[in-house]
Amino acid sequence: MSTIKAPFNFVPLSDKVFFPKWANQISQDIPFSDGLSGTIELKITAESPIFVRNGHSKEDAQAKNDTYKSFSKTPDGKYFIPGTSIKGAIRNILEIMSFGKISLDKKAKFAQREWDNPALYPLKKEQTKFHCGYLKQTENGYEITDCGRPYRIGHDEIDKYLERKRIGENMFRSKFCKGSDFDIKKDVCIEGKSFDPKTAAFKYFLVGKVQLNDLSFSESDASTEYSTRLSVSEGGDITGDIVLTGQPDKWAWPRPTELSKDAGKFYEFVFPVVPNSQRHMISEETFNHFKFIYSQSSEWDRAKRQLDKKGIPVFFRMDGDKIKDFGLAYLYKLPYQNSPYDTLPSEHKTEKPDLAECIFGYTKGKNALRGRVQFSNAFSDDAVHDDLVMLSLGSPKGSYYPIYIEQKDGNKGKVTKYTTYNDGQISGWKRYHV
Repeated sequence: MSTIKAPFNFVPLSDKVFFPKWANQISQDIPFSDGLSGTIELKITAESPIFVRNGHSKEDAQAKNDTYKSFSKTPDGKYFIPGTSIKGAIRNILEIMSFGKISLDKKAKFAQREWDNPALYPLKKEQTKFHCGYLKQTENGYEITDCGRPYRIGHDEIDKYLERKRIGENMFRSKFCKGSDFDIKKDVCIEGKSFDPKTAAFKYFLVGKVQLNDLSFSESDASTEYSTRLSVSEGGDITGDIVLTGQPDKWAWPRPTELSKDAGKFYEFVFPVVPNSQRHMISEETFNHFKFIYSQSSEWDRAKRQLDKKGIPVFFRMDGDKIKDFGLAYLYKLPYQNSPYDTLPSEHKTEKPDLAECIFGYTKGKNALRGRVQFSNAFSDDAVHDDLVMLSLGSPKGSYYPIYIEQKDGNKGKVTKYTTYNDGQISGWKRYHV
């Protein structure tokens, strides 16, 4: 059996951090009486091809043009490694060697959706308890309006409604039914806009400007004991909004009598309009964690535009009279109880400067200290441009706890019980193999 090895490993954290006793005496105006100054010269040998991207604009990155692909170089064509790159590499080594603090973003909080691990992801068994509502930013902060239990509406019923609005026949069936020729696995370009057909954004584009809010609904014959299913009906006794979500696969038609994994996702949601609905306040820290989890998804750009309007449609669980957790999808990504920062030993969370901060400086809110060392660029006299290489690079995923959380329970090199962000500590300083 082949083995894939990570190109990096971790230097474990020390519970104790070294804090210089003279840290509070540092001044840019008065030097230390026994202080020294000087210059250290470095010679860097490239043991393998190296690449440091040149300075570029956002437009260069979007176009992926020659400026974006080029190595850092002077206007006269001399290649160099920026001093900031060298400074960051040396500072990281010093932080490790001097038992310094590790710096982590307090806003970062990962989430998971491990369907086959009920102990870690219990949401599949709690669907009858889910609420729906709108996450909105107000003058007082962030709040979620509780709309109660969501209803369901089938793609066939949405197609009937869209046909009455004269925007097309079988709009959803022609895209998401297994019998159609449309490929939902390939991005499409329509009217100059690129879409991933599996996203809610694509569905909203198909609907266009057709009204989805404050519609009247009646209960359909497809209702079950687990979910009430609706159809759009003038004069219906239920008022609500159609909320569209992602489409992981195509659905079977006609619908099988006994649903299975092959049946496909066929239903969207209706958020009922609830007079005098309850509002739950969300702390800014909780919102920042929610934003961190979803900001890299294709749905976020569309969702965030609703934040100060009607709000972002979300699903959530309650814990007593408070919201326990929430997300964009019905079976949403479940946040871990702890952020990476929460797992740190206590001395790594203190505001006292460690040795690296005393030498290289820091910025912490309104407090800052200028660094005491400067790095110049490393120019090359004989660098040559290599052939262009096109390849897909794997991106590190800090949410992958088997690697990023220290695993202590094992036998003969194999983990017997995994520790997660809920009950573990980060593995330490990441270092790529030389």
